[in-house]
Amino acid sequence: MFFLTLLMACRPSVHLKITQPAEVSINSAVTSIAVVDRVNNTYSSKAIAGFLEASQTADTVRFQIVDAQQIYENLAVPVNGPIPNEAMKNLCQKAKVKGALVLHRFRNDSDMDVDKSTEIITVDGKDREYAKYTVTYRSELQGDWRFRGCNGETYDSFSSSNADSWKAEGDTPGDAKSNLGDPKDLDIELADELGLQYFKRVAPYEEYVWRKPYAGPVGPRGKRFRAGVDHIKAERWKKARNIFENNLDGFTGKLKGKAYYNLAIIHERLNELDTMVEYAQKADSILQSRKSAGYLDIAKERRRAQKKLNNQMKKASQVNSQNNN
Repeated sequence: MFFLTLLMACRPSVHLKITQPAEVSINSAVTSIAVVDRVNNTYSSKAIAGFLEASQTADTVRFQIVDAQQIYENLAVPVNGPIPNEAMKNLCQKAKVKGALVLHRFRNDSDMDVDKSTEIITVDGKDREYAKYTVTYRSELQGDWRFRGCNGETYDSFSSSNADSWKAEGDTPGDAKSNLGDPKDLDIELADELGLQYFKRVAPYEEYVWRKPYAGPVGPRGKRFRAGVDHIKAERWKKARNIFENNLDGFTGKLKGKAYYNLAIIHERLNELDTMVEYAQKADSILQSRKSAGYLDIAKERRRAQKKLNNQMKKASQVNSQNNN
């Protein structure tokens, strides 16, 4: 048991940051957008702020963003219905953008209830009944987003929603509500996440994934293999690649399959995804395991996603600074 625990503790793992494409592909020529909040209340403003925060922290800059709220309000467009096409043209011209993100509607459904329960506590040999109150607050927010073109096109129309519930206890209903906190603050948390949700729908975003390379055998036979793994753990990716590729002829059987597997991870980190797929295929042809088959699927999906990302960023990578720091 001790040996198994030690072996598992020694298994390496690496944390990679990857860029995912937007869920939907907006016209790649739209590289700058105005942001408009047609609701303009506390919660809708927070949803917009969530979108802006995500755009300001993303490594990949799909859109240059202009706060066009005042320009929109000066246009005096009708409250009901979509923004008219002529107004969209004026908005784009005045904001000097190629499209607009519009938060069209916003809904907030919430309710609160208080439940009473009792418990018996024995004190000095006597049973005493105590009341306990539990307050539950439930909230669901929904925002209707429109991604518009300057000539009136609607590139995307989507409703994002976020719901949650919170509970708190107290000796009285008032104590329970006090312990819960201000429901408005809880709603604001949900609203901020709505903006992040929609950002991921229309713009590339980063996420972290774990990869688990093979550690290699102990003893002299695995010396070069483990040296490559040490470079992986230290994030010396090119040195790790060189060690594994230069020693492939010395690896046989399953060990060679594991070397191919590790090389696939290395090339994923180097963003060389065709080579990643090639090595993942070689690894799976030898290992034929759930792990190797699963990573081959990941490799193919990563390559597909990268092609989608490249198409989305075709124009933006040329005209938008990719330094968000």
